[in-house]
Amino acid sequence: MVGRSMKIDVQTGWFRGLGDVVVFAWIGQGMKNAGLDVEFYTDTPWRRDLLKMFGMNVTNDPTGKVVTHEGYQDAVKFNTHHNYAEWIAEKLGVTVPPAKPHIYIPPFDREKGRQASGDVLIFPHSVPVVRLWPAAYFVELASYLKNAGLKLRIVTEQRDYRFMYFPVIYGKSLQFVSGAIQKARLVISNDSGPAHLAGTLGTPTLAVQGSTQERIFGYLNGAVTSFRKHVLPCAGCHGLPEKQFRASCESGCHELYRTFPEDVYQKAMSMLGINQQQKAA
Repeated sequence: MVGRSMKIDVQTGWFRGLGDVVVFAWIGQGMKNAGLDVEFYTDTPWRRDLLKMFGMNVTNDPTGKVVTHEGYQDAVKFNTHHNYAEWIAEKLGVTVPPAKPHIYIPPFDREKGRQASGDVLIFPHSVPVVRLWPAAYFVELASYLKNAGLKLRIVTEQRDYRFMYFPVIYGKSLQFVSGAIQKARLVISNDSGPAHLAGTLGTPTLAVQGSTQERIFGYLNGAVTSFRKHVLPCAGCHGLPEKQFRASCESGCHELYRTFPEDVYQKAMSMLGINQQQKAA
C-alpha cells in the first residue's frame, strides 16, 4: 500500500451493498490498528451512519478516492485462497489484515432494538435474486420456529405482506436493527448483507447458501454458519458460466430450491441448543 492514508469509495464501485460496507469497516479497522489513516467516501445516509457505527471516518468529498470494480467471482474463478475481506483489501492495495471493528450503537437505538428483538431474527430479502432462498420456504421455516415456542421476528426494509402472519420489524434504521441483532440468539438469512452485519456484531448466524461459497464469510472467524446441501454439482458456482451457471439460474438458484425448510429448521434448532424430540410437521 502506498502512503499512510487512504480514502476509499464505498458508493460507486463494485462493492457498495450492506455486506460490502460491513467488510469495508473490517478493512478500515485493520488499517487503524496498523497506525494508518483511512476515511470512506459516500454521500448516502445509511452507508455513512453504518460506517460511523463502526467508528470509521466518513467524507462526502470524492477527491483522491480509491475504488475497485473487480468482484469476488474472480476469486472463485481463479481458485484463490481469499475470503471476502481479503479479496476487497487486495483489490484496493491494502496490505494489512482486516480486523473486527468496534461498535458504537447510539443508546436509544440500541435499547429500542433490543426491546423489539426475539429469540430468532429472520432476514428474508436479498438484492441478487440468485442468492434468494424462496419466500415460501422462509414462511414455512418461520412457522416451524414459531410452533416450537420461539419468539420470532421477521426483519425487512419495507413491509412485506408475504410475512403478515408473523411479527415484523420493518422500516427501522440499521442502528436499531443492530440492537435487535445483539439481543437475538440466532439470525437466519440468505447470503446477504444481514449475515455479514450479524456475524460482525457477534450473534450466531445461519446463512442459507446455494450459488455462493462458504469461504466468503471466512473473515468472520466462525460467527456465520453456512448451510448448503450440495445436492447439485453446480452448487457454489458464484454465477460463473464455466461452473454451470445458466440462463434459468438468473430467476433463482436450483440448489436453493432443493434446500428445504425442514433442513434449515433442524440446523437452526441445533444451533440454538434445542434437542427436538418431534420433527417439524
